[in-house]
Amino acid sequence: MGFNQRRMDRERAAAQRAEKERRERERGRDIAQARKLVAIWNSRAGRGARPSFYPTLETVMLAGAPWLSYMCPACRTVGEIDVGTLDRHTAMSISGLIPSLSCRRCCDNPPFAKLLELTPHSTIAAALRKGSAPVLNGRGYQNRGACPSRPVVRRY
Repeated sequence: MGFNQRRMDRERAAAQRAEKERRERERGRDIAQARKLVAIWNSRAGRGARPSFYPTLETVMLAGAPWLSYMCPACRTVGEIDVGTLDRHTAMSISGLIPSLSCRRCCDNPPFAKLLELTPHSTIAAALRKGSAPVLNGRGYQNRGACPSRPVVRRY
């Protein structure tokens, strides 16, 4: 018997299809798990509880919630950032962003930024388009301290 190239091509194509289907099923499970992790983190952050974990940038992107909202605890400045645009390693947790998100308007040694929530879309941009004040987690922001009476919105 001789060498059958078409049969080998068919077998190779079937093996590649099976591997692709397996990877898609696995990715679907990863996406579902990422969404659960982000929902758990959002619920803990929303009620003010100390988070027991921080999701990684890859988890945030898989979950489809790349917008991270944060606030300066001293002057109540609210901001958000699209973590998909950052040049950081995907295995880094979002807690690694806290020092770079900290307020630069406060004193020489500002407090670390407080991470508020992860959302699929920019909540501040949507609020500005509507002409209303930004509201996250159902709470309006009030400025206290040395900053102006209006919330300052930073977008990167």
